Amino acid sequence: MIASGSRLSASWCPWLLLTFCCVILVLTEASVLSLLAIAIDRYLRLHMPFRYKAIVTQRRTLLAMSVCWILSFLLGFTPLLGWHNLSATGYYSTNTSSTLPSSSQCTFLSVISLPFMVYFNFLGCIMAPLLVMTFLYIIIFWSLHKRLKNSCPQAQAMLLREKKLACSLALVLTLFAFCWIPLHLMNCLLFLWGPQAVTQGALYTGILLSHANSAVNPVVYACRIPKIQKAYGQIWKHLALKLNCFTRNESIQQAITRD
Repeated sequence: MIASGSRLSASWCPWLLLTFCCVILVLTEASVLSLLAIAIDRYLRLHMPFRYKAIVTQRRTLLAMSVCWILSFLLGFTPLLGWHNLSATGYYSTNTSSTLPSSSQCTFLSVISLPFMVYFNFLGCIMAPLLVMTFLYIIIFWSLHKRLKNSCPQAQAMLLREKKLACSLALVLTLFAFCWIPLHLMNCLLFLWGPQAVTQGALYTGILLSHANSAVNPVVYACRIPKIQKAYGQIWKHLALKLNCFTRNESIQQAITRD
């Protein structure tokens, strides 16, 4: 009875790991689709300035956010539908590629299929949106450059603000590509030439770089976008007031206790 219970617990562990890895894929895809939505928003703002407020309403913005997250869940949880390295019993499949880590290792690639990561996730879910975003920002900057030459001083002030915001968002996109593409390129090397193509140190560096992107983005937003900088300031001010009230209440309670 104990042995069967241990076997059942062991069979669930790989599936829990697979689910956790799918959550990581969902969050990554949500970042990509959010960046794509922002790029489309900037394109509409520049090329349809008079119809922008009528097109980009609060309802449509919430709808776009919902679509981004729904697609993220559908794409990120695709491995749970069968494109993974687990057998039907919950153990690692013996038919997996030799490029994968051994079944005793509790790693991302021990449960996530490399063909899935290369063909579906990298080329389809990351590179395709990145290429679309790059194309949109090229059009945006080309249009801004052209309009700045042929506009009056009042219009130039507005266009310069748009250019500054576009530069900030393009920087966020560049940092995302810089932090995530190396890891996906290493996955391609592992898929094509096996584990000898990438050292463990390089793979860990790529993983650390991809996670560092989440820490860098808030700093970039705060430094480059005034509205977000103001919002961060209000949040910190609110937290400081809460902390001040908490410490003051503690001091009053201590004074009452002494009396």
